[in-house]
Amino acid sequence: MELLCRITSQVRNTVLFRALLIACVVLLPLQSVAVYAEGSASSSSTGQSLSEHLTYDIVYHWGIIWKRAAIGTLAIERQSNSYRAVMTAQTLPFADRLFKVRDTLVAEMRAIDLQPQTFVKIAREGRFYQIDSLAYSYRNDSTMGYTVLTRKENDFREEIPMAVEGDAYDMLSIFYRVRQLPFYNMQVGDIFSKPIFSGRNIEQLDIEYMGIDTVEVMEKPCAAYYLRFWFYDREGKRTSDKISAWLSVDDYIPLQLEGKLPVGSMKVMLVSRE
Repeated sequence: MELLCRITSQVRNTVLFRALLIACVVLLPLQSVAVYAEGSASSSSTGQSLSEHLTYDIVYHWGIIWKRAAIGTLAIERQSNSYRAVMTAQTLPFADRLFKVRDTLVAEMRAIDLQPQTFVKIAREGRFYQIDSLAYSYRNDSTMGYTVLTRKENDFREEIPMAVEGDAYDMLSIFYRVRQLPFYNMQVGDIFSKPIFSGRNIEQLDIEYMGIDTVEVMEKPCAAYYLRFWFYDREGKRTSDKISAWLSVDDYIPLQLEGKLPVGSMKVMLVSRE
């Protein structure tokens, strides 16, 4: 227990948190995203609302130890002219005694083309509580992000304007863009890169296509696209270890995700879809 407590305290806002985000936000099938981008007008005219709710387990692995430590959910719904995605992640009761995590991410995206509009991260991790909000604006070929960082425990507030040439995303909306990639036409080693507004920083996310693999999901073998993720700062320094993900070839649903920790590793496994 002491070891797990030490591990948990080390990984806040590092690979575990990044992996939780990736795991949650890629759980929506690509086929649904295609409907958002291409069929939003027809959905609006018929009054239909697309929605989905998914759940996964996060398991800690060290040697012969396998321990289910947290759960995550993702829900998305159509609003009048936008889509609203909400991700949550929370530790289980035994882990709460060591380091309690209750994180929520909310992204609003324009319905017609999934262009990000706003993003909010609410993080309750141990005694740490923060709210980060991001508002997008667009001018010519540039993307501007206006971030407000709030820390409740010391009444801290910081406003940070950022801008990049081309398009940019946050930690949630980027994966709706990723799910539009034609993996079936990609070659092993192909890399997709985009800037990410992250707190007060602009990071780069690289996603490398590694080919088709087979993984076991709920005691069944499944063909999957194998991807690897890395984050970099503006100077090109890597800010995360490798994060691996497997998406089903049939419908792009993530089947499994793995990431290293300071001690051991973590695995994310899809457990239900509604």
